[in-house]
Amino acid sequence: MTAKQWVEGPGWWHPKGQRMALVPLSGRGKGVQLQNSESATVRITLGKRQGWFWLKYTVYHHEARTEGRIHVTSDELAGMFGVRLRVEENGGGRWYVRKGNFLNIPRPGNGRDGDPNMSVLITPEIQLAVKKLIA
Repeated sequence: MTAKQWVEGPGWWHPKGQRMALVPLSGRGKGVQLQNSESATVRITLGKRQGWFWLKYTVYHHEARTEGRIHVTSDELAGMFGVRLRVEENGGGRWYVRKGNFLNIPRPGNGRDGDPNMSVLITPEIQLAVKKLIA
């Protein structure tokens, strides 16, 4: 995909979500980190209890930022990223809304700059990384 090709997503999804990519996890521990250098970061790490994960997200705005930290189960994480066959194509949970490969954390937004929600286009590489983390 070239920089000029934009994916058309749901109205609540921000197009910058297609620029989210896997990056090396900074610090210690097992986890997954997604980043769009200009506007957002998602970091998923193991929780203290088996089957639980921490998902920390930061959305950068012009002169401010929005941060959140969510404690999710492996089933919720699988639902977010659609990594299990039994997970429906479209869905939502306490901390996300997803339609196909379009994901917003923690809620639907307005799809424009300044929206405090995180948008991610779930690629096969991102799905595989999350699946490995859950396993």
